[in-house]
Amino acid sequence: MMQENLSNEEKGLYILSRRIVKKNIIITSVWSAICLFMWITSIILFPFDKLISISVFILIVLLLPLRLLKVDKVLFDSSYRATVTDVDYITENNTVLVISFRTIRDNSDIVKAKVTCIREDGKKEVLIFEERKVMENDIYYKPGDTVLKLKGLKFPIKLPIDPSSRMLCPKCGSWVHPEACECGYCRSYWN
Repeated sequence: MMQENLSNEEKGLYILSRRIVKKNIIITSVWSAICLFMWITSIILFPFDKLISISVFILIVLLLPLRLLKVDKVLFDSSYRATVTDVDYITENNTVLVISFRTIRDNSDIVKAKVTCIREDGKKEVLIFEERKVMENDIYYKPGDTVLKLKGLKFPIKLPIDPSSRMLCPKCGSWVHPEACECGYCRSYWN
């Protein structure tokens, strides 16, 4: 993508994306080094018969950041421009049954927004949002909108960025004013 054709806000959003990816790489690298150190120390300190159970434990601990921080979604995600083709609501039944001293049933419905996009390279992307902010009054993304989805950021940005209207924070989905270049909720900044 040509960086010189981008507005200042878009350049800032690319910088935010790179910052989030670098942060996840650093966290994963440090965590892996700690786990490797623990494994080497256990090889030195413990007898061979206990080494297998310790190695399995360390492997499970090593995978924790992937699950808790969703590092895999950040590192293996891709950036792309796309055109929104279809927007719809999905309603799922949330049936929860808890058996203890008494039985509790919750038959509430979960409403999600399903946004279908066609990327510039022709691939189809389906994005599912559970956040109510996307669905305030109506779904934020409309058919025909051009969006920019950046690696490491959950919410696509509508293009062109209109400085007079509010937009979703690309990281957490809170409403922000584009000229502010900072989210008041998650404190992400793209300036």
